[in-house]
Amino acid sequence: SASRRLIVLGVGGTLLPVSSESEPCSEHLLESLAAALRTLLRDPINTILLVSSRPRSQMQQLVLDVRGASTPGGAEGDTVAKGGETSSKMTAEAMERLWLLSENGVYARRGSGTWELTSQAAQEGGWIEQVDEMMRYFEERTPQSRVERRDRTIRWSYGHSANPALGAQHASNLVESLEKSLSNAPVETLWDADAVEVRPHGSSSGLGLMHQLTSEEALLGGEYRLDEDDEEEESNVGAGNLFDFVLCVGNFSARDEDIFVKLHESEVQPRADLADEETATGTRDGDDVEGDSEMDVGPGRPAAE
Repeated sequence: SASRRLIVLGVGGTLLPVSSESEPCSEHLLESLAAALRTLLRDPINTILLVSSRPRSQMQQLVLDVRGASTPGGAEGDTVAKGGETSSKMTAEAMERLWLLSENGVYARRGSGTWELTSQAAQEGGWIEQVDEMMRYFEERTPQSRVERRDRTIRWSYGHSANPALGAQHASNLVESLEKSLSNAPVETLWDADAVEVRPHGSSSGLGLMHQLTSEEALLGGEYRLDEDDEEEESNVGAGNLFDFVLCVGNFSARDEDIFVKLHESEVQPRADLADEETATGTRDGDDVEGDSEMDVGPGRPAAE
């Protein structure tokens, strides 16, 4: 009975496995998953938002997986799935309802639009070279650890280190050094049981979600209009104004679990027949969906890809 649905899906640990030193992250969706996403997007009331820490180039590859490749010798508009099965190619209109968040909300894109930085702090990236040098220092001294650098975020993963105690000690030393060196930089240092990450201040999956929901394109698509005389009203716009059903599923880090909080704050109401079993954000009664809107300094839960 919903008129517009928003389906929020984490990528790492949900659609794709979380990478490790011995098993680098896959950049392609299984055809069965890509086909399922195509089926959802062919329904004009569905919008899908893919959320990941991965860089924009890898997110674009997921878009190509969902769109499908042209079939040599086949009918125009057809694609060939694994096993030789032929399916209809996605229309441009359907692909416009595939939204993306890259680098855990630092970059956002809707359909075929351009990538946008979601915060003012993300405009400044001069700090990343200094952090890269510091993380490489500890990478060389911690066996089986690795640095993952993106456009506006950088992460040193030590969870698969051959010497866990050494990795934890080096992580503590790295965080201490980062706090001293980056005291005036517009960044946050996040430390959990597997990695140390530095990202622009105020960047998270939850805040990236709000950027998507308050964009002009999203508002127009939802036929929602702001009162020109009320400049404060924009801050109250959320999923509840654009969608009457929201499902959110993903393996998010503690910092990025604020995506659940932001959805709840948007006042999306669950359907009556699902209210006793599952909320409209995809969390069951009694689940802990507390997000962490502050900087995490100290071991916590592992971060997803």
